[in-house]
Amino acid sequence: MLCLVAATFMLLLVLTLSGISALTTIRGYVVGEGLWSKAQKQSVNALHRYARSGAESDWEEFEACIDVTLGDRLAREELERLHPDMDVVMEGFERGQIPEEFREGMAMLFRRGRNIGFVDRAIEIWTEGDQQIDSLRVLAGHLREVRESPDPDSERMEALLVEIEAVDGDLTVLEADFTATLNDGAF
Repeated sequence: MLCLVAATFMLLLVLTLSGISALTTIRGYVVGEGLWSKAQKQSVNALHRYARSGAESDWEEFEACIDVTLGDRLAREELERLHPDMDVVMEGFERGQIPEEFREGMAMLFRRGRNIGFVDRAIEIWTEGDQQIDSLRVLAGHLREVRESPDPDSERMEALLVEIEAVDGDLTVLEADFTATLNDGAF
């Protein structure tokens, strides 16, 4: 009887510690989304400044900020592989500015939680966000071409900024959906 009580206690302890670990890992994803979102918003602001100023420093800020999102994408794409290179995953999380204490748990949850509904949905949202980042990068490239032309077309730049704002709006919705999906799943 004492063995049964001890075994039950150990099982409950393992389940409790696993639950705490999973919640900590989910927190890592929410922190990551905040960093991703901030970088994305800063990149859009840098594009607006670049359109007005043409300053290379504004363009470089756009590139530095967008690189945060590209780092997270690198990690996600590598984790999707059958046999991911964990060094590449960690490099991606580092570029994405994910705090080191969350990285391993995030990779494990991604790999092991893919068949859990809310985790799978969060990854789908992340993928959609990466596709929108691609659109943002294309629009930024067009903006740069127009801005660097000998006679920049202000109407074309304004139209591009409107398109950039539309993508930014779509990304804001995805960011909120990602966080809500993870929070709901944690509950």
